[in-house]
Amino acid sequence: MIGAAQIRQDAMKFMILMGDGGGAWEELTAAEQASVIERHGAFQRALEAEGKYVGSYRVAGPESARTVRLDARGRVHLTDGPFAESKEALGGLYIIEAATLAEAVECARRCRFIPGSNEVRQIVWA
Repeated sequence: MIGAAQIRQDAMKFMILMGDGGGAWEELTAAEQASVIERHGAFQRALEAEGKYVGSYRVAGPESARTVRLDARGRVHLTDGPFAESKEALGGLYIIEAATLAEAVECARRCRFIPGSNEVRQIVWA
């Protein structure tokens, strides 16, 4: 078994981007929210035991987002709000190590606890 602190030689890094399902989190009771947080803790511990866990973060809501855009003339524009208009907002993310995209997708399936979606993207190093 590979320890969480060891680097997996066969692994690539992936992000699991967790969408909040358009307010699904806010619709939960305090007890339901606590249960979801507990399930994420158990998922993190499982990833650590499997040697796949790199990091995870819950992010503030879209109302706190600021978008910085550079136009074709080199001018920078700052906009309040997220990059794209959407009913679903980013709620958090995991960074994991997996040998294949399929393995990363399986991890994403294991951490969907409320309505919404998980997007899996490989982290590509330049």
